[in-house]
Amino acid sequence: MFKRLARRLVSPSQWAWLSWYRGHFGLLRALAGYFALLLHPDICFISAAEAETRHTLAIRPGTADQRVFDEVFVMREYDIDVVSPTVILDAGAHIGLTAVFFAEKFQGAAVIAIEAEAANFALLCKNVSAYPRIRPMHAGLWSRSTWLRIENPGAATWSFRVLESEQPTDIRAVSIADVMQLHGVDHIDILKMDIEGAELEVLTHSADWLSRVDNLLIELHDRYRPGCTAALETALRDYDYERSAHGNTVVLRNIRRKANVT
Repeated sequence: MFKRLARRLVSPSQWAWLSWYRGHFGLLRALAGYFALLLHPDICFISAAEAETRHTLAIRPGTADQRVFDEVFVMREYDIDVVSPTVILDAGAHIGLTAVFFAEKFQGAAVIAIEAEAANFALLCKNVSAYPRIRPMHAGLWSRSTWLRIENPGAATWSFRVLESEQPTDIRAVSIADVMQLHGVDHIDILKMDIEGAELEVLTHSADWLSRVDNLLIELHDRYRPGCTAALETALRDYDYERSAHGNTVVLRNIRRKANVT
């Protein structure tokens, strides 16, 4: 009876949230989550105890945000061991869950979180506000300073793709060298890159930054922009590294120039 009544009172997206929430945290917490939905129908909260973080996280019910939470905190796709990193760049930071994961795991590191899409960025700022070492940037990673636009504004929240714009927009494009200069850093211990095909542009122009990155976590999107994998292999041809995979993420650790390359 409760199930039938709940289906009448909540939207499909909220029902998807409650089903997901029950699967993760149990029936009693799902019931509490239902009442929370009455107060915040567009934003749902995962407590610090549930997420195993120091602070509560916010996600949008019935959206890809739930799958991102699973990737980051359940499947732990970005859980790599690096000794005392000081600078982490999260490109394609979405709503900030990966940035929070890094900030929790590496509490001495500064985490620069870049996100292009405005609604994602607003929620990112909410999620990272309690973490002073996370630095949000509303921008898109690219090969140079310019302007970008969203190619597919109706896509799922984690699937927005950017294209270069001939006219100024509200999305500035920044290169990795730009980011390092803006934040006053000369190396990146961990670079996480999940930018829905824009990695083709970034990797094709890697000469001025790849030697300053120690570990690269990258998802490749040849299905959107053919040539992403080839661009990565070309960029790495003068480097040695250890390669593995976590889910959809290619993990390149201990990146260093080959001994016979100057």
